[in-house]
Parts: sequence; structure tokens; C-alpha cells
Amino acid sequence: MKTFKFKTNLKCNNCVAKVREQLDTTSEIQSWTVDLKSPDRIMTVETDDEEVAGKCPVDLPHILDKNYETEIINQKYDLIEEIVEEVLGEALQKMKMRHPGFEVHAVIPDQIVMLPMDALLIEQVLINLLENALRHSGSREPVDVIVEDGESQVTFIVRDYGCGIRDEALSHLSRNTPDTTLSGIHRKYCIGLVICKAIISAHHGSFTGRNHSHGAEFVFTLPKGAFDVQ
Repeated sequence: MKTFKFKTNLKCNNCVAKVREQLDTTSEIQSWTVDLKSPDRIMTVETDDEEVAGKCPVDLPHILDKNYETEIINQKYDLIEEIVEEVLGEALQKMKMRHPGFEVHAVIPDQIVMLPMDALLIEQVLINLLENALRHSGSREPVDVIVEDGESQVTFIVRDYGCGIRDEALSHLSRNTPDTTLSGIHRKYCIGLVICKAIISAHHGSFTGRNHSHGAEFVFTLPKGAFDVQ
């Protein structure tokens, strides 16, 4: 069971009643509560679906009315030393199953690299970035995934060869909460980037996106060594 906590602007029982049906009918959510006595009106969401667990905070802003805001609260994740190649391999295997024919060129270090991480969430970040490239780049060129082993951190680069990153998506990389004025596919895309950034930040890493001369690339880093992930 995965538990996520959110700050909200749900002010009263009437507000909770307005979102109850949306939350109750979302299959990924096993249970949810809102603490109206908390100054931050904390909403607690639980899911036991492994595939959805990493995406739960991505989906929540989509099922609530735009009048209601949510902000994920930093929390402790399951931190285990993982082999980077295996985590990337799991992400690529899931992409292959979901999107047959989608090509990825992976470049990884020759030596085994191990990092402390929540593997499920890092997989989800990789899958999110790869699916963004598939759906939004406008290109069918293979996507590059490059892993670079540094002295104190490991760098992951997801690079496509398409139309580049839209301005509103770039602006979301400096935000900690989604822009509720966006709608449709652009809202989902930008919310996904905000959550990717939150996951990497919780691992004490960095997350950036930029355009290059032939498309777009997202770069995130994960530090080596032990630390508390919150």
C-alpha cells in the first residue's frame, strides 16, 4: 500500500462533498480522507496498485475540479540500493509492452552502478519522460536514454529529436505545483513534469529540461551515497 499526502484548499464539508464522487469512482484510489482541522487541509490518498502508485499524485489533479488545488507533501519513500541498469531495463521493458515498435537507444556505463533510490518511482519518472517523447515530440526517431556515471552523482538524459519543449512546459519546471489554468493534454503533460521534479527532488537530485538543436531533452541527477529520502 502506498500513501500520498497533499495540501489542499478544501475548506469545509461541502467542498469535500463536491469531490467525493470523483475520488470514490477512481479505481486507483483505495481510500482517502481529508483532515479539515489541519491548517493545510491534508488529504491522504492510499493505493495498492504498484503500477499506479508512482503516478497517484500525477492523476489526482486531473480528477478534481479545477477550483480545488493540491500540492504533494514530501514523504519518506522506500530507499534501497539498486542497480541502475536493472531499473532502466524495467522501465524500457514496460515501454516495449505498452508501445510496441517504439525505439529507444540506451547508453549505459560499462561498470555496474548502484544508487539508493525508490526504484518504482524512478522507473515511473523514466517512463513518464519516454511517453512524453512518444506523444508530444512529433517525431518517430528513436529516443536516446543516456546514463553518465559521475564522481558524486549519476546523470540520466532522455533526448528526443522532435519539435522541442513548449514554453508553458518549460515554465512548469520552476514550479512546485501544477498550473490549474491549463486544460487537456497540455495540463496532463505539465503536471507530469511537476511530479517528476518532485520525485527527483525528494531523492536530493536535480531535474531540468531544455531544447537542443534537433529536439528536446530532460536531464535528472541522483546522488551517490546514503541519505534520507523525504
